[in-house]
Amino acid sequence: MIDSTKNETVEYIQAAMGIRVISTYGRTETSGIATSRSMFDYSSTSHVGAPVGCNEIKLVDDVESGFKSEDEPNPRGEILIRGPNVMKGYYKKPNATTTALDKDGWFHSGDLGAFLANGTLEVSSKRKKKSKSTPTPSL
Repeated sequence: MIDSTKNETVEYIQAAMGIRVISTYGRTETSGIATSRSMFDYSSTSHVGAPVGCNEIKLVDDVESGFKSEDEPNPRGEILIRGPNVMKGYYKKPNATTTALDKDGWFHSGDLGAFLANGTLEVSSKRKKKSKSTPTPSL
């Protein structure tokens, strides 16, 4: 998992400090949060939770990594996010905006991930290229 705290570290902090640590996933472009684990999720898997209520998240095929949204048992691909919390564009950077947002308002995160059987998202790595992936239906 990228940019995220290892399970062992989270378990240590929870035991040592007696507090609950909740993993989330998001980007600056998504106003911080796009997914969140449940407060009562005590599993030790490396997922970052399910989409928050205002977001749609889908995975699209990524040719460079070989990830496909039809992969079994867990669909894999580039993580795309859409919702009212997603930015409208980069300030005075129309080319960067065109690269990051498609015509349907999906933000191409550049992150690769998989949907697990319980509907949660696992983030695995960054894409090698920042070009848009092949679109597929929403999950």
